[in-house]
Amino acid sequence: MIKNSTRNSTTIQTITRGAQLLILLSFLMLGNVSKAQVNYFENFSVPGTPAFPVTSLPFGWTQGKFGAGIDADNYWDRMGAGATNPNCNPFSVNAMMRYRSWFINTGEASFLSSKRLDMRNIPGGGAAVSLKMYRDEGFVGFNDNIRVYVNTTPDMLGAPFQLTAAAINRPCGSAPIVACPVSYNVSGWNTYNFTIPNTFNGSSVYVIILGTSADGNNIFIDDFSVDTYPVTTQSYVSSAVVFQNTATTAKTLLTRISLVVVLLWMV
Repeated sequence: MIKNSTRNSTTIQTITRGAQLLILLSFLMLGNVSKAQVNYFENFSVPGTPAFPVTSLPFGWTQGKFGAGIDADNYWDRMGAGATNPNCNPFSVNAMMRYRSWFINTGEASFLSSKRLDMRNIPGGGAAVSLKMYRDEGFVGFNDNIRVYVNTTPDMLGAPFQLTAAAINRPCGSAPIVACPVSYNVSGWNTYNFTIPNTFNGSSVYVIILGTSADGNNIFIDDFSVDTYPVTTQSYVSSAVVFQNTATTAKTLLTRISLVVVLLWMV
């Protein structure tokens, strides 16, 4: 009887240690909730050999008219190499966004919204946004322009926050003044940088580009980039993800592995 009791006690102890090991291993395998920075880059390219203009937008992007305008030409589309009014080629790959201000009545506007962006772990300094805009010398004084906003809906409803200090006018001689390019020259592309405030810290954040026509030339946009900060489960390291607090995360992971080794030795 005493022998059987000892065996039962040993079995229970082994089972208990095994259960502890399984629980710890499961905890380790589930991974850590980590603050991550993930860059989203959109070059507006179109698959295959498209016939431009292309009215479809990149996945998740939307557009709409803003204000009381009724012009049927008031919208964004995609154009390829050899675009005119002004003469312009995409900065990269085979396409760029075009706001059709050359066709649109003066004063009418239309917005282009990014796909949904997750900013739940946005740092105190905010999130970086950049895009390229083509500035040309045509229709001097006809200040077709863009303004860039951030919003919690993919439109201009509610309280969109303006990221641009002022309008970025298309003519190179209008504010902000830049060197005027030669036609179809890459020098016409200028990079503009903005910062999304850390008050936009939800899982549904959108960058809005609002184009306004002055009945001058078209406006071209390319190479949109934004740093997002989603909540992630760190079960592996992806080349597309730059983890924050790497040293702390590695130290925690090493501690957990050490505990597993100790338990394996004890069982």
